[in-house]
Amino acid sequence: MKHQRLMPLAALPDALERFAQSSRLARRLVEHGYIRVGLDHFAKPGDALVTAPVARNFQGYTSDQAATLIGIGASAIGRLPQGYVQNAVAVGDYERRIRSCGMATAKGLALTDEDRMRGYVIERLMCELAFSAVELRHRFGAAAAAVVEEAKTLIASDQHGLVVGTADGFTVTELGRPLIRSICAHFDAYLDRTNVLHAAGV
Repeated sequence: MKHQRLMPLAALPDALERFAQSSRLARRLVEHGYIRVGLDHFAKPGDALVTAPVARNFQGYTSDQAATLIGIGASAIGRLPQGYVQNAVAVGDYERRIRSCGMATAKGLALTDEDRMRGYVIERLMCELAFSAVELRHRFGAAAAAVVEEAKTLIASDQHGLVVGTADGFTVTELGRPLIRSICAHFDAYLDRTNVLHAAGV
């Protein structure tokens, strides 16, 4: 953002120092009784994020399993069973759309069956740090074959102990947890189609 460019880059920590800061903070939280949830959330033992099934959407981790998320406000993103929608970005356009038709949706993206399958794999990795070929085949049938092969390739190519093979897939190790975005990227069919990256792997 333009106002962020006023900050001198030399005053900011580099990627290694940010990783070190995050690791130190995680250790302190665990020492004080918090439980790690997925990549970067922490909760007390009795919290719903620990006791209930966890989902992850583009806003973070949640125990809410609702299939619909309605975005309110200019540029807000919503999730529907059919796909994603985004409101008009400019405030003036957002207000005009609300006044004229009661909705500010400016664009949307319909999900394919493959999108849903790959989204499921990525969400389970982000939430449970695990990949199950049995569960994937149960949910998506024969279409799961290609993704299961990609998982096997990932396990075979791992030279740093980021994942460990299981009877029907793999789990992410504690060493791999901070790099879970990069592990998930292995299953992202769109990653090579765009130069836009919204979050670094570390």
